[in-house]
Amino acid sequence: MKKATLLCFTTLATLAVLFDFSEGAKDFFSILDRETAEYLSKNDAKNRHRSSSGAVSAPRNNKYLEASMQIIRGMAEAKATARGRRGRSMNLDSTIKKAFKNKEIPKARQMIGHMFECHCPPEQGKCRRVDLPRHCRKKNKQHQNVFKKLRKVLSKKEFDILLGITGDVSLIFVIDTTGSMGDEIEAAKTIAKAIAAHPRDSSVDFILSPFSDPSNSTAWENSYSGSDEQSFVQALDQLAAMGGGDCPELTFNGIIDAIEKGNPHVGSPMFVFTDAGAKDGERPKYTQDNSVGLALQYMIPVNFFYSTESGRCGSFHDHDSLIDLMDSTGGFGMQFNSSGQISKMGGVVSAALDGTATIHEGRSNLGVARSLRSSPRRNSNARRTYAIPVDDTVESLIVTYFTSSAANLVELRTPDGVPQPRTANLTQGGLWMIENPTLGIWELFVPASVGTHSFKVKATSRLNLEFDFFFLRRKRLGREWYEYPIDYPLLSQRSTLSLVIPLQKRLDLSSLKLSLVDGSGRVIQNANLATSSLVGTFVPPAVPFKLKLSGTTVAGRTFQRISRKFINAKNLLLQLQSTPRYDTLECGKTLRLHFVIDYNGAAGEVFDIMAISTLEDPNTSAKAIEVKYSKTVQNVWAGNRVFLTVHLKTPLDVTENIGRWDTIQVMVKKSPVTSEADVAYFTEHFKITCSDEEVEP
Repeated sequence: MKKATLLCFTTLATLAVLFDFSEGAKDFFSILDRETAEYLSKNDAKNRHRSSSGAVSAPRNNKYLEASMQIIRGMAEAKATARGRRGRSMNLDSTIKKAFKNKEIPKARQMIGHMFECHCPPEQGKCRRVDLPRHCRKKNKQHQNVFKKLRKVLSKKEFDILLGITGDVSLIFVIDTTGSMGDEIEAAKTIAKAIAAHPRDSSVDFILSPFSDPSNSTAWENSYSGSDEQSFVQALDQLAAMGGGDCPELTFNGIIDAIEKGNPHVGSPMFVFTDAGAKDGERPKYTQDNSVGLALQYMIPVNFFYSTESGRCGSFHDHDSLIDLMDSTGGFGMQFNSSGQISKMGGVVSAALDGTATIHEGRSNLGVARSLRSSPRRNSNARRTYAIPVDDTVESLIVTYFTSSAANLVELRTPDGVPQPRTANLTQGGLWMIENPTLGIWELFVPASVGTHSFKVKATSRLNLEFDFFFLRRKRLGREWYEYPIDYPLLSQRSTLSLVIPLQKRLDLSSLKLSLVDGSGRVIQNANLATSSLVGTFVPPAVPFKLKLSGTTVAGRTFQRISRKFINAKNLLLQLQSTPRYDTLECGKTLRLHFVIDYNGAAGEVFDIMAISTLEDPNTSAKAIEVKYSKTVQNVWAGNRVFLTVHLKTPLDVTENIGRWDTIQVMVKKSPVTSEADVAYFTEHFKITCSDEEVEP
């Protein structure tokens, strides 16, 4: 195996087209839309909708778009699976059923992508019918056959949930129940009642996840997960604010429990009510990294309603952990000095339930967590005017901002230069919610006298214009080439990514521009983007960055969108080798996780390994799962690639743990470590099972 060479942009774009990889992602949404429409026309004719072309189309909503993007990710993963293995993968439909029963919807959707992907790369030689799964062997029927296979093992309701057809959503409240939060709990009840009274096309269920001090960390016993609003309010009534007095609090416990135990619909918004910063709970499970990772896996934006009424733990923007969690998941944060202000935020919560896309975000001061050590910090006291392009897909606009002083001086101006009245004046900030905004370039005017500041601009509509992406890595193994998705790029190497834009027909593709932006919104560099294939290339910077996609719509309006998560390039890449299966920790069996470590550096490098299981036996406090692995591994190959296997042995008797979740974390470090870029993590949550029949419904 040879070290990957740095190919020029033109070559990479040509290879992407040759592999037909981006074409599959590029066209998939229209395929899914067509097949879903046919399914609906047979099963529910009275609910048909007509598209602009006059053809029957699926009920289109933002949850449907999110489902399609997760399925596309599965299609990408299928590219890395060997032909023979894919050909033998005949039971993916039943595996999807198992993942659904365990309520791991993202994994079930990714496996649907494996079923949809029926492509043999030309470099692998002639594609024989025997190399393909049975449902792929009639090319003109392959997508219909996927639906038929799934409908045999899934009920109509299950099938609709997997495709996001119903648009159902969860309202997730994570509430700090320390002694100073009593009034904020009352405000949460007011918001919940407002949501229940708000007319919606799809249903809402409710998840309540309290968190408190370590001495009262079993707060999940006072939680709620269900569809009845009255029961949700009653659960809020039972919360008792007690303890506390110190800062920070166990916020990550509440966030992780809400997702892992509450089983929210993918893409649902989370609202965290707190008056303090966050700290890690029991490691390695309840950490900031795991909170971000789980939220991103379920496409959940984490939003904060931060109260300063107690005055004990400072301002929201004093806490880097909260800012990072918000920025990394595409959420927003608001600060209040009274619970009365919080109780008026029902409109904001309702808009978030429908789904949002970020148009613009930034701040004048990056702070410690986002500092750009490679460039001088700009003067945070300079006057700023931020351009906000509002395109023809935007139905409503939400603008939030924070300042260190004189918040009332900040103005939002229409394309005609007319200042708009604020919807709400908040503590050190403000909020605008504007329905049917005038199309054109709006401006957020921030005078120098306000000091440091931050802002976020969100768009909402029935079908949000947004995008997703995955990085690609090509490897030649013997005579065959493989191209597969990876989570982040390697430093000092040219990176390739594939854009996924479900509603790309709304855009003038030739106008698209892809940029890398830092936490302040500053453009670090522009990527080379092949607009025909939606494949981009660039050499990643050594600082965290997001992606900004801009251009014009087919109607000629300027648009701009910011990606949800920050990207951190590293010196090593820890990747679980792709398999088209769904794994649990099955009683009496050993699960083997096979990893590959790619890195940039010298041949023969040594890596330190640590693998941890968090689940404890409730009777003995001993670890419930036995973990075996090599403490160090070394590269012995010609290329920069190292292999690692972690063995997870589940005991035969799991009576006390059946249905519980275990968090497995694998950490790999270069030896010696010179920076955080030399450390990589893999975290996954596995359910304890003991046969298909005993999987909880």
